[in-house]
Amino acid sequence: QDVMGAAQSRIGKVFDDAHAAGAQPSYSNVLKRLDDFETGLSPLERKAIAGPLKEAREAVLEYGAKPVGDPKGGFNGLNKLKQDLQAQAKWSKANPEQEFSATLKRQLSHVVRDELDTQLGAFLGPAEARKFLDAKKLYGLLSAAERIAEHGAEKLGGNDAPKFRQFYTA
Repeated sequence: QDVMGAAQSRIGKVFDDAHAAGAQPSYSNVLKRLDDFETGLSPLERKAIAGPLKEAREAVLEYGAKPVGDPKGGFNGLNKLKQDLQAQAKWSKANPEQEFSATLKRQLSHVVRDELDTQLGAFLGPAEARKFLDAKKLYGLLSAAERIAEHGAEKLGGNDAPKFRQFYTA
């Protein structure tokens, strides 16, 4: 838990530092990455992801219109967009009809995540960018392990199984 909290803290500090410095992402680069993503899709894929892609573009423009220093803009805004896209992607296994769309939504969230990481890396510099990406990777691995452990506990103990966090938090 301490390691997971430390990784999450490091990640949050990067966003806080970028905000405090008044650093702004290149919204045009984000829009270009979205355009490039769309260009690489088949006609059926473009149709399936059209709504979420349009919403993502609109959100980028909305965050870009916020004044410098607005806590809901800048890198914080793009991070919120990434989180919203991830939530829409339904990371759990979808039924076959939804899986096609869910896969595209995951790809869309990856596009925003990768561009966000690239731009934050430029703000941080190479050494700090590596620490930031390492913290994100560690947090992701620990979070995945926690989900797997909870799923296993539920399988063994049914719905009455305690949540995994109860075993390692005190």
